[in-house]
Amino acid sequence: MSDLRIAIILGSTRPGRKGKDVADWVAAKAEERTTAHYDLVDLVDNPLPHKRGKPLTSGLPEIAGAGFEPATFGL
Repeated sequence: MSDLRIAIILGSTRPGRKGKDVADWVAAKAEERTTAHYDLVDLVDNPLPHKRGKPLTSGLPEIAGAGFEPATFGL
């Protein structure tokens, strides 16, 4: 196997996310290859700084208008 390492990043942390099934499938397909080592990185298991109680900015993004889902922003 090569020393090449490739991360498969699962970026959604929302409740009811569908990406986990897709990421698991991609990881399984990738492991069939012998040209690199593949790691599944799930942001649920590796929270970003704003998910550790240290917001990167104050307030919500401008795109968060009426009808936004608070869980999307970790609220």
